[in-house]
Amino acid sequence: MVSTRDGHEVFTADSHRYSVDLSPAIDPIDIAIDSVEMLIDLRDLRLARAEYEVGREIVMRLPIAKHNIAQLQEAAVEKERSLEDESTPPAAPRETLQSQPEVRSSR
Repeated sequence: MVSTRDGHEVFTADSHRYSVDLSPAIDPIDIAIDSVEMLIDLRDLRLARAEYEVGREIVMRLPIAKHNIAQLQEAAVEKERSLEDESTPPAAPRETLQSQPEVRSSR
């Protein structure tokens, strides 16, 4: 990870994953079984999972920036308050209601 301010390296990580699978074939049936197993083996999928795992391990090693977290929390609270203010309708001017007597008809 490189700083955007001055370009110095802030954090670096490196990891390796190896997939070694040894299956000796002694007779022709073992050779056929190993060949079919190698055809079915999803190497790309295993590689993608290993890359994902390495990425998660690297992210877990990143230092936590308390200052940035506090700034983000304050910004979120301010944003929520501004949204609440926008969603509250402005108070309508109160009109004076004149009391009108009810008219009842006696039918």
